[in-house]
Amino acid sequence: MKILILPPYQNKNGYTNLQTRELMDNLVAKGQIAEKEYVIDDGYFIDWRDERRDSEFLANISLGIIKKVKAYRQSGGVDAMVCMGSMEPAFYPAREICDVPYLGALHSALHIASLVGDKCSVVEATDPQAILVRRHAKMYGFNDKLISARHAGFSSTHMGRLLAEVSRDKRAATPEIAEIIGRIVDQCVAAVEDDCADAIILSCMPLQVLENEVRQGFDDRGYEQIPLICELSASVAMAKALVGLGLSHARVAHPRADDRLKPVSR
Repeated sequence: MKILILPPYQNKNGYTNLQTRELMDNLVAKGQIAEKEYVIDDGYFIDWRDERRDSEFLANISLGIIKKVKAYRQSGGVDAMVCMGSMEPAFYPAREICDVPYLGALHSALHIASLVGDKCSVVEATDPQAILVRRHAKMYGFNDKLISARHAGFSSTHMGRLLAEVSRDKRAATPEIAEIIGRIVDQCVAAVEDDCADAIILSCMPLQVLENEVRQGFDDRGYEQIPLICELSASVAMAKALVGLGLSHARVAHPRADDRLKPVSR
């Protein structure tokens, strides 16, 4: 089995690549996947200098995902593709292009949340990303399961810089990062107390990098019984399950113009 780990984009600061590798190292340490079972792509380069992560940004990175997926489709060599972008860049086009399972970050996490509970909340980085979470959940048919979409209020660029500058063992003791962790934990607590969520999804990549610190803070507040679901972990698990079952996308659900089966109505 070989799973492609596809970052949503690459830019000059390199934060996304650093976080991708740290997150995959964490999954290896947990025993969820072996190093020989995956390959990490560098991501499609985008010269985006703004910290905004909104619909315009999503449109820009989606084209890069499409180009990457088409290239891997032509070259082969992978059994599944996992896109790490919590904003779900090019989710439907990528599934139409792919001949192997293509797993979206939020899509996978919502499925896992539906397996372990009845009502989940997603914690994102910023408000525009939280709005996209709500829109995607509606498209995926999870609107009733997603009880709230919250955000920590820090851009991924800001968090990425801090995570790159501070070693793992010193993050919780660094005031700026401790403030971010505290804000994330506050949103997790509010999701349980105010929204009645029974599971929490950590969405944007920097939030997932801080999973252990958030888990500790959440436990310290008395919420050790509430599952935390990281999107990359969920996506990798779903990819391995589909490959193991010998399944991929239902082509009729993700059609191409050259498909033989064409339903008379939709």
